[in-house]
Amino acid sequence: MLEIVIARYGYLAILVGTILEGGTLLTMGGFAAHQGYLDLIPWVVLTGLLGSFMDAQIWFYLGRSRGLEMVKKRSHWQRRLEKVNTWLKRYDAGFIVFARFIPGVRTLSSLAVGMSGISPGRYVVLNAIGAIIWAAAVAISGYLSGLVLKTLLGEIKHLEAPILIGIGILGIAAGILFHRFIKKRKGP
Repeated sequence: MLEIVIARYGYLAILVGTILEGGTLLTMGGFAAHQGYLDLIPWVVLTGLLGSFMDAQIWFYLGRSRGLEMVKKRSHWQRRLEKVNTWLKRYDAGFIVFARFIPGVRTLSSLAVGMSGISPGRYVVLNAIGAIIWAAAVAISGYLSGLVLKTLLGEIKHLEAPILIGIGILGIAAGILFHRFIKKRKGP
């Protein structure tokens, strides 16, 4: 049953997951590739790359067209946006390529870059490079987690569902903890 669901919806779930959330579903896709249900190279990585790339492009164009309006409506973004702008000025292209690896910065980085006036052509290239690196790293980490678990536990086929659920729970828990941390930093 699990094999059928993953084979039928796995790549779509990775695409949608990387657009909406980030790396949890891509990590799960890497694990599923280790188990033989999906193809890590090229499809899991390519699907994650496309989702991440599209997400960043959408936020970039929102930043170009409605960035100031969006920030005015969300004053809680202001402090993180200032930090993102500092990093953008200091590290320029390197920040654009690697920002998706910084928790809580992924969306705001693309919005800030869109507001910064960088040319869309330059952003497309840097965004593509970043999406390639990020998707490969995250998908391979999921694949390697399967390899490590198999090395430690032996045959893990009977543990696939709990492992996938565990990866999902860890991703959700990390997101919740991060948002609580940000909320505490903002203060009352």
